Amino acid sequence: MDRIPSDGIGWVKCHEESRARLLEQLKDLIQEMRRITPSKGTSVANVNGGSLYDPRLMDLFIFGPLEAFMEFHRYLRGSSRFQELRSDPTPS
Repeated sequence: MDRIPSDGIGWVKCHEESRARLLEQLKDLIQEMRRITPSKGTSVANVNGGSLYDPRLMDLFIFGPLEAFMEFHRYLRGSSRFQELRSDPTPS
């Protein structure tokens, strides 16, 4: 996938059929990536097996390495369990 320079209004000008085809292609690419299974013993680390850097994640830009993908997902959720995030916090 390549980035195409744009003035930002290309999507608005795009025909509905073209948008539908682009979204379908994007959906197929994401589904294909989700089907990739990690090798056993794979950790989440930089290419040298050390810490990772990502300024978008919480207040800690440097983190890891993490032993397993589940540990990484838990880190992204701020140590919350998935079930806790799915519950409705609004009182009935």
